[in-house]
Amino acid sequence: MTTPKLLSHKDSFLTICPPELAANAAKALKDAYEKWIVSEDMARCYMLASMSNVLQQQHQGMRTATEIMASVQAMFGETSTRARFEAVKAIMNSRMKLGTPVRDHLLRIMAHFNEAEIHGSSIDQQT
Repeated sequence: MTTPKLLSHKDSFLTICPPELAANAAKALKDAYEKWIVSEDMARCYMLASMSNVLQQQHQGMRTATEIMASVQAMFGETSTRARFEAVKAIMNSRMKLGTPVRDHLLRIMAHFNEAEIHGSSIDQQT
């Protein structure tokens, strides 16, 4: 699988697992849930495939890519200062392009904030 295809599945562990949907949920919600499930499975499979056999055995029972990521970070240490810096830099340098919808810009900003939080940045009103 090519890298662009892999990058399209990174959103699964940047978002919280959506709750189980009711049988009478709207089609749009069901589609979004199914897309998240597929992305989550792909991210989890890629993570497991890139590990050694010993690590695969330890992480095979985990349900989500987020759980695997947290476990690996706990085993091998905190995320690097550089990753944290790059995530915050992306927030600070993000500019809305002329003619693009505000929604797209806000979604991109939210993804940057999620990434910064994943890397251990603490962003509040004083920051």
